[in-house]
Amino acid sequence: MVKESAKYFSLIKGIFKFGFKKPLIPANPSLIVWETTHRCNLTCRHCSASAGEKTEGELTTNQAKKVIDKLNKFGVSQIAFSGGEPLVRQDIFELTKYASDKGIYVGIDSNGTLITKEKAQEIINAGIKYVRVSIDGSNAQLHDSLRGVPGAFEKSIAGIKNVVGKLSTSICTTVTKQNYTDFENIINLAESLGVDHALFDEFIPVGRAKEIQNLDLSPQEREEFLRKLYKKMKESKVDIVIAFTEITRVGLQVDSCKTIAPTYNGNFRGIFKKTFAKIAGGCSVGRFVLLIKPNGEIHPCSFLQIPIGNALTDDLKKLWKKNPILMELRKRNNFKPECGICKYRSICGGCRARAYSYLNDYLGPDPGCIYNKK
Repeated sequence: MVKESAKYFSLIKGIFKFGFKKPLIPANPSLIVWETTHRCNLTCRHCSASAGEKTEGELTTNQAKKVIDKLNKFGVSQIAFSGGEPLVRQDIFELTKYASDKGIYVGIDSNGTLITKEKAQEIINAGIKYVRVSIDGSNAQLHDSLRGVPGAFEKSIAGIKNVVGKLSTSICTTVTKQNYTDFENIINLAESLGVDHALFDEFIPVGRAKEIQNLDLSPQEREEFLRKLYKKMKESKVDIVIAFTEITRVGLQVDSCKTIAPTYNGNFRGIFKKTFAKIAGGCSVGRFVLLIKPNGEIHPCSFLQIPIGNALTDDLKKLWKKNPILMELRKRNNFKPECGICKYRSICGGCRARAYSYLNDYLGPDPGCIYNKK
């Protein structure tokens, strides 16, 4: 969704800064996921942020603008304004417009329930280029059971219809034992709605999701799901993005990525697709993404909940280059077996957040991978 030229330029700069690593390390993250508020109108069982009520220390409008200035100077090309529910923050459109006016590619990650026709027009006017709405099942029963509020599915679908065709629109499904067999119906729903992308994201038992850890897929379920979904993505009318670290490895094993090379961050096509997929390198933590919490605290990603700095007060370039946790996350040879000795480590890397959640060790083996089944 973000301008590809910005990604490639950052990768080239990264080679000069970090050397020719495998996988490559860009000079700066291309994506910042910003939880602008802890407030939310839903009570999702799998919420990694345990969102609900406002928390202390939420950045003010002026403080948030200072952070945007720093991100722009740092070379960040994309910000996904998230939450909680970002649309409950009164100044959200002031912030998105401020970022967009600086040339940053701006998106909103929303539950969709608040996107009325009037709000949709405000979104368009505020410089937002894409909206991603969470949909956790093809029907109300599946979706609402995870979202915690009856009627959420109907409102989310209405919200999607209010923006689709007016700007880039995606649906995002967090994959659990409850809905992973529903993926074809979810894709059919995405096609019928006319959205541009259908994103299937990993369930990581952090935040409120710790309470439903039993809904995480087993290694065997995950492997079977990914292979079926990979085959489906080649024939779908919507662009299917599979945000699982193993997906490039799966594509290579199934058919050597014959028509499409899927990666954690998106899909590649064309003659050099496998080369680009290998450069993308699976897990994006410490390389393509950072998370900012409502108080400005920085985490390596949305699910690896370890503070490494603060966006308002820290030197971002110095943090990116020298933070010891980020440096460890980039050295995949130092991961513990089986991830550290796996022949696919440079194109996968395993999910560091899942390793940390289950084993309290972000360098440990990913418990969700079929190669770590034992």
